[in-house]
Amino acid sequence: MKIFDMPWRSAVKKTITSIAGRMILWPTSYNYHALLGYLLSGLQQLQANKCIGNFAINSSSHFSSGEVYKYKKVVQASGKDLQVDLGLARERLHDIFIKDQIMQYLGLSGKESLLEIGCEAGQNLTALQEALPSMQLSGCDISSTALAHAKKAGFSVWQINLLDADSLGVFDDGQFDYVLVSHVLEHLVIKDIQHTNNIQCNVLKHIHRIAKCGYVVTAQAISQDPAPTVLSFLGHSRVALSALRTANLEDAGVSEFLVTSNRADGSLSLVVRK
Repeated sequence: MKIFDMPWRSAVKKTITSIAGRMILWPTSYNYHALLGYLLSGLQQLQANKCIGNFAINSSSHFSSGEVYKYKKVVQASGKDLQVDLGLARERLHDIFIKDQIMQYLGLSGKESLLEIGCEAGQNLTALQEALPSMQLSGCDISSTALAHAKKAGFSVWQINLLDADSLGVFDDGQFDYVLVSHVLEHLVIKDIQHTNNIQCNVLKHIHRIAKCGYVVTAQAISQDPAPTVLSFLGHSRVALSALRTANLEDAGVSEFLVTSNRADGSLSLVVRK
């Protein structure tokens, strides 16, 4: 009996849904539809902000405590220490930084200074040191656990919380020739959409200020739309689709840039030459 009931019930549900939809859209008044649109937009905004708020709490605590390294591929927790997959780090770094297209665009000689913001355990810095041994390499990160590993590898490090708007103020204008930021902006998620956009824009401004010659910022997407839709919240990498939105680039002072795609992780890199 259930086999025959299922199509019937499905048809009834579709009919009821269709009738309800027509009743809602039946009025022809402009004011009615404007109000309906406003209410639906407000509902979506509330849902989006709730998703951002939940992710912000988890993201911040996981990175600051080092808990995130239980789940990552390149850097993984091993008791009180961290294990780095340098092979994977080299592959990803080649994609986002050490390839002819980027090095030629930036005018890299390999003897400059570079700061990596969000350096984690120093895996990218180690791969950079192997490829460009004459570069002066430094890094900053929120995790003391990761920074201890990077410092042990011989790099100068700073503990920085990018959610603090003034944290990057410790660096002077043009202090480093180049800045590298790999998969960091999309994790700077706080409170709601507007606050998230503000903090990401603030970090971009500091990156632009600190870098003397140029910088590379890698994230999941470049978007014109500052407000992610509810359907965007299907995974943590999609929470901040506007990490490199064009409005933020303009506010940061970026007038010319190159965008490259990265096969290793399906991301995009923003390459800025100053």
